[in-house]
Amino acid sequence: MERTMKKTVLITALLITFFFNSDALFAQENLVWELKHELRDELPSSIKIYETFSALKDGSPLHAIYAEVDISNPNIVLSTEYVGAGKPYKTPLQFAEEQQAKDYVIVNGGYFSDTQSVSLIVRDGKLVTPGVPIVSGKYPTRGAFGISKAGKPHITWTYNFEGDTITYSFSKPNTNLNKMPVRDSKGVKTWKMTYAIGAGPVLVENGKPRVFAEEEHIHTSTFKERAPRTAVGYTLDDKVILIVIDGRQKGFSEGVSLPELASIMVDLGCIKALNLDGGGSSAMVVAGALISCPSEEGGMQRPVPSVFMVKQKQE
Repeated sequence: MERTMKKTVLITALLITFFFNSDALFAQENLVWELKHELRDELPSSIKIYETFSALKDGSPLHAIYAEVDISNPNIVLSTEYVGAGKPYKTPLQFAEEQQAKDYVIVNGGYFSDTQSVSLIVRDGKLVTPGVPIVSGKYPTRGAFGISKAGKPHITWTYNFEGDTITYSFSKPNTNLNKMPVRDSKGVKTWKMTYAIGAGPVLVENGKPRVFAEEEHIHTSTFKERAPRTAVGYTLDDKVILIVIDGRQKGFSEGVSLPELASIMVDLGCIKALNLDGGGSSAMVVAGALISCPSEEGGMQRPVPSVFMVKQKQE
């Protein structure tokens, strides 16, 4: 009941804004985004939150929220958080509540099993968890998003060889999934990031939608179906975009396919973008409050092992 009332109030507010304050809105294809002014006192001016209640081209309803983060601000830091091996998973809101520094934006991280993360996590320049080196007999190089020591964002294809603490970056995904990548081949470099989160597939390359699901050995049903989604990308001027799209909620938000998500990220100005874990894991917390509507029963957040976050830099 409470969740339904929240949705009704939000939709009503958006309609009022559309008819009486249209200057606050701008369109991206079929999507109309509204700047959430009510959060400006909770966030530095370098972080802006936008929300949409729109429809996709076939009329399917969509609710989504994205954060635009100007990472040139020296008082913020983009980082990863991980529960630690063998420890109980936490919801994004629980991650927020345990932060010593003020948290601004938190989204769920990469893929995981019942017992551990199966996606790359780098924290403070150290490998926390590697990407899985072999999946169903295949050797995929999977997409990852990182922040360098210089504070620059980077999306690439990565691979972690068993027993090696170094993460390798590939200029293109492994073209022969039946064979292990070659670490000393052309276009392969060590990937030295301060923070990084892996998942996949890469959604945008050189400013154009291009979903690398097959190349990253990600199931085709995941590619085609509409579902809740979380993604990260960055623009030509190094603004980071974090987006959560609600889904599997008939009449409110049905979600998007990976090609639709790729198009949305391009519309938001991304030159590169990466899909993170989705489905019931998709959630966004801003200034200590859940502002997306997860698809789990009752709108509950799913506990996850990792998150990607934007928070206040500690002195």
